[in-house]
Amino acid sequence: MQGEDAYPNWKDTCGPYSNSKTNDRGLRLLEFARYNNLMLANTLGLHKASRRWTWHSPNGEHHNQIDYILIKKRFQSSVNIGRTRSFPKADIGSDHDLVLMSFRLRLKKIKSSKYTRMKLNLDKLQDPVVAELFKTTLGGKITTLLLEVEAAVRSLKKGKAAGVDNIPAELLQAGGEAIIDVLTIICNKIWQSGRSTTEQIFNLRIICEKHLQHQQPLYHVFVDFKKAFDRVWHAALWATMRKYNISPNLVSIIQNLYDKATSAVLHNGAFGDWFRTMTGVRQGCLLSPLLFNIFLSASWLTPWKTMRDLSA
Repeated sequence: MQGEDAYPNWKDTCGPYSNSKTNDRGLRLLEFARYNNLMLANTLGLHKASRRWTWHSPNGEHHNQIDYILIKKRFQSSVNIGRTRSFPKADIGSDHDLVLMSFRLRLKKIKSSKYTRMKLNLDKLQDPVVAELFKTTLGGKITTLLLEVEAAVRSLKKGKAAGVDNIPAELLQAGGEAIIDVLTIICNKIWQSGRSTTEQIFNLRIICEKHLQHQQPLYHVFVDFKKAFDRVWHAALWATMRKYNISPNLVSIIQNLYDKATSAVLHNGAFGDWFRTMTGVRQGCLLSPLLFNIFLSASWLTPWKTMRDLSA
């Protein structure tokens, strides 16, 4: 408990109205409050003793103030000291009294800035120098994107199976400038539709701030899985979903999508025999990333032997 004898040395942390003496736990509380820039709010106001006490001994002979409300020092002026006290007559079923604080938060009013459209002086385009500068600036941005698309197409690996569009990498690379121009237009439309990493960066920043606030370590791990979607084991995936108490009806519906999954090898323009596929999730399906994350979490937390027993 904190006492009046600590006030001369802890004026920035507590008030003068509390117990008579401070014990070891009270000193530790004061050290904690000073380190975290906190204030003991219910020691600031002058109240009679019965409205400062927060604990009573069973025989009624001893009374102490051992419950405190800690606030940030910058909010000290927002505390209504006269209405911050204990309430001994409150029926809370405890040998402690109810402690309440009246608090009026004063927030800074931020004026919302109205959106104003940029006024363009189109008459300047009549000047050949300005018009040429505009074309050069715009052309430079487009050229950068063209070069990025061209580099991406050149880096495509040959000999890979085509997607649902049935366009292999060799065909894109053989298309030349015509293919590059079309892909550039598609990339521009995708980017202009509002797809960006803004929300992901915001979520990452919130996670970092929360861990710093609670003084917890945070580690960022980036893993590049090779052929990740092709290695999801169906039997272990269904067992994992049931283990996570996912609805049996939902598991059955998803399982039916993969029960008749078959594959074939394309060689010299002809398909080979079709065979049953026991691993992998559907490419391009919106559900595939979620299924992969479920399987991945289980593979990290559960030994492979246990997973084989679950799928059996």
